[in-house]
Amino acid sequence: DALAAQFGKRSVFMDIDSVLLGVDFRQQLSEAVAKCDVLVALIGETWAGTTGQAQQRRIDNPQDFVRIEIEAALKRGIPVVPVLIDKAQLPDVQALPESLRELSLRHAAELRAGRDLKAHLDTLSTGLRAHLGKASNAQAAGASAQHQAAQTEVDPSPDRRSQAPEATAQNVTSGAVAQ
Repeated sequence: DALAAQFGKRSVFMDIDSVLLGVDFRQQLSEAVAKCDVLVALIGETWAGTTGQAQQRRIDNPQDFVRIEIEAALKRGIPVVPVLIDKAQLPDVQALPESLRELSLRHAAELRAGRDLKAHLDTLSTGLRAHLGKASNAQAAGASAQHQAAQTEVDPSPDRRSQAPEATAQNVTSGAVAQ
């Protein structure tokens, strides 16, 4: 809810709330991950198995929603931000399934209940904005280059080319704001 309030409801995909009934959830999760700029993996202590319970860890279940999402993001090179809930910790690299081993190399955020919760949410939001700023800047620069090339093709006169940097700066600004 805090992320949706800061980034907009349409910017946050929550698997449990967004998976449609009657569809292959693995495919829907993979498609949702393919559209994201950064994946926030909420990890509780029972998923990673740090509670010492004798039952199978959720992390070892290839059908687990969180595992599917993390695997899809890692395969696509999408930044994955592990968010450790309450007492959860990232397992050691050797304790992870092969497909998730890169996860242990990611800098994790903490989200602990109590008086520091707001500070933890602020830290997470700041970190996400840094990722989104990089994605927006890259997208805006690409759109700007395409726009400049198109303008040069339409009117290759020296006067028009001298105006291109000014037009490009406007496009980068509006592109970044639109993102």
